[in-house]
Order: sequence, then C-alpha cells, then structure tokens
Amino acid sequence: MKIGLRKFIGAVLIVFLTLLNLTSVCNAESHKTTLDGSNLEYDFNKNNSYEHLIETDYDYEAAIEQDHHNQELINLKPVYKISNEGSLERLTNGISEIEAEETDMLVNVTGTYPRGKNSKGTILYTTDTVHKVAKVVGHAAIVCDNNTKNSKVIEATSKGVVKGNNSWDNKKHCRAAAVSSLSVAKRANVADKCATWLGKPYNWNFSDVKTRNSFYCSQLVWAGYMDLYGVNLDDNHNDPTQKNFLIVYPSELIASKKTSIIYKKG
Repeated sequence: MKIGLRKFIGAVLIVFLTLLNLTSVCNAESHKTTLDGSNLEYDFNKNNSYEHLIETDYDYEAAIEQDHHNQELINLKPVYKISNEGSLERLTNGISEIEAEETDMLVNVTGTYPRGKNSKGTILYTTDTVHKVAKVVGHAAIVCDNNTKNSKVIEATSKGVVKGNNSWDNKKHCRAAAVSSLSVAKRANVADKCATWLGKPYNWNFSDVKTRNSFYCSQLVWAGYMDLYGVNLDDNHNDPTQKNFLIVYPSELIASKKTSIIYKKG
C-alpha cells in the first residue's frame, strides 16, 4: 500500500509539473504574439512590458521626421475664428482688436482659446508634455462641452480614456483646430461619441487604429471623426509610401487639410 501510494503521489506530481510547463510555454507564446502586435486585446494592466518595449525600441527618428513634416504644414496654416453663428472666419491680422484688448497682446498667442460657446468638438494639441514618447510626437484631446468655467476635455492617457481640465492655454505650447467641413453641431456630436469610450484602456499598439477596445490620444480624436462622419484627419493614412502611415500622430490632426487652426500659442 505504501509503495502504491508513493507511485500515485509521484504520478500526480509529474502531471502537475507537465501542466505547469505547458502553461509557461503558452504564456510565453501569448506574450510574444502580443509584442508582435497581432493580439489586439493586449491588457496593459496585466503586464507592463509593452510600455518598456516602446520606451526602448520605438522608432524615434521616424517619428521625429514625420513630426517635423507636420509642423511645417501647421506653421503654414492661417488662423480662423469661430463666429457666434458657428462659421469659420479667417483672421486677416492673426487676432481681432477685441481679442487683442482681452489678451493684452500676449506674446506668441494668436486667436481665441476654445472655452465657451461653440467650443465642443474642438481638437487640442500640445508638445508640452513629459512622457518620453509623447514628448516626441505631442499629445491631443477633444473639448467635450461649451462651458466657460470648469470646462473639460476627453483624452487618452496612460491611465486610459479620461476627462481632464480644459486648461491647455496654460501650457507653453498649444494648438486648437476645428474640422472645417462640419458644423458646430456635428463637431459636438463627435465629442459625445468620444465620451462613450471613457474608461477604455490605453492602446500601446500605435499602428492598430482599428480597435475600439483601447485608444491612444490622437487615435481617440481621429476615431471619433472617422466613425461618426467618415472624416479622416490623417491625410497620409492610406499612403504606404509614407513612413509609419498607419500611425495617427497628434500633430497630423492639426496639419490635416480638413482642419482649421483657431488658436495657437508658443
């Protein structure tokens, strides 16, 4: 009986160790698949190695090259004002007389910051950020209300899709833009669409802009306009001759021919 019991216990241990080894192999394969980008359901909360991969292996040179190109396009664009009726009016001298008095001719500030009437759905962009990856390509958000006070934006951060304060005019660098072809009401609808994704996790797979289970900052804004009205704010998104053409950079939203700048600082 004792010998039989020992054999039984030994057999159980062998089976247990075999299953444990198979589990480890499966986990390793799953992790490998995730890093290759084919697993679109990657859960960053379970394993933060994907962020480490981006920090160490991200193609910063290609990103910088693309961003420089976008900045050149942005710098060539004129500044507009959203009228009380919602139409876009080009500012001939960069800033109106009333606005000059209100801002006391602030250095490097042109246009009106989107806070208050007709601001909902306006796109915000800044390079004033500390994260290593975002520092290269910037950060984007969308204004989600028309409030003058306590206004909020919807943005995708490393914590996921959240609401933040609409106070980007306090940053050293900021651009705000409106989608030219859409009315004030439709731009507001896009903000509401983005609000339905609140709580979604961050998307560390920058080339996967098709997923709606996770988002990075510019993908969130891009997806809102793309899904609701078919407006593609990534002008080179379908051009495989361009580097990183699948990635939607924050600066591309402002550089797009489909957006008009209404505010710039820095």
